Amino acid sequence: MDKTLHVYADEIGDIGPYDERSPIYALSLIFIDEATDRRKGLSALKREEKRFGLGRFIHSGNLIRGEKPYEGKLREERQRLFWALLTYAAGIDFRFSVAMVSKEILESPLEDCLVRELLAVLDRNAEYLSSFNRIVLH
Repeated sequence: MDKTLHVYADEIGDIGPYDERSPIYALSLIFIDEATDRRKGLSALKREEKRFGLGRFIHSGNLIRGEKPYEGKLREERQRLFWALLTYAAGIDFRFSVAMVSKEILESPLEDCLVRELLAVLDRNAEYLSSFNRIVLH
């Protein structure tokens, strides 16, 4: 039986030197088994996305703060979209993990530290990851 795992990756921070506005660099990974039913709550989420005229991604930090592309939207409108997103996510069986590096205390180049953290994430999830025949990175 073919088992496929979808891995969604997102980063926060910048790869530049330490700055108090960007003290960390993190890579988040969300693991979703393709067999997971992802339809629960999807129609409500799509309805709210359509209201906003959004594409494929919701940037939750920007949504919460009312920044681009959500500027000019009432807090109540943004809250509806946020709750639709949370309701959708709550209905999905997923795992997540974060590889995070504090740029303030780097003992080697950021890229090396991030690779080390990412390898640790993969190691912690090795048994789960090895149960899939195919892994698709998004």
